[in-house]
Amino acid sequence: MDPALLFVILTVFCSTLFLTAIKRWNSHRLPLPPGPKGLPLLGYLTQLGPLPHQTFHRLSEKYGPLLHVRLGVVPVVVPCTATVAEKLLRNDIKFVNRPKNSSAEHVAYNYQDIGFLPYGPKWRMQRRLCSLHLFSSKALDDFQHSRQSELARLVYSMAEQSGRALRRRWTSARSWRNVSATRCLCFWLAAECSRRVRRWKSSGTW
Repeated sequence: MDPALLFVILTVFCSTLFLTAIKRWNSHRLPLPPGPKGLPLLGYLTQLGPLPHQTFHRLSEKYGPLLHVRLGVVPVVVPCTATVAEKLLRNDIKFVNRPKNSSAEHVAYNYQDIGFLPYGPKWRMQRRLCSLHLFSSKALDDFQHSRQSELARLVYSMAEQSGRALRRRWTSARSWRNVSATRCLCFWLAAECSRRVRRWKSSGTW
């Protein structure tokens, strides 16, 4: 038999088997929400743009409040309205466990942070501590003075820069860091950093 003809027959046969296997595999999967196709391997990553939330909003107008996109090779289901998100996250235990990755391993102390910790007794204890001491009404009231003082510093800093270019992103980020540091470390981060920088410049020690 001619080798070229044999090659064509084998190619058609293998392609038919491959397409049949894919079709059978897709028939056993649960149906996914509608969404854009994206590119091979890259998915929709290259089309998200600098403001992904606005991109998802535009996609939701076309595909509905629940859409499916591929970010690289990872399939992602995105709820685009508060109502759909509430229905999905009502039983949040199903969404506790997250896929492991190197950044969470090294930054979150080998998956010990509550955002990456697998569901279990330790996760329940951390959630209870956060509910009682970080996100409760009493905790918010206890740290109200730090938020008010930092807001006053922010307004005063913006007033001092009147007539000059205002670095809004840097200024707001600094205020948020100061609020977090005051809550977690009990000191004002910007003041502490400025004090240490002055000490380092004068004596060479941190």
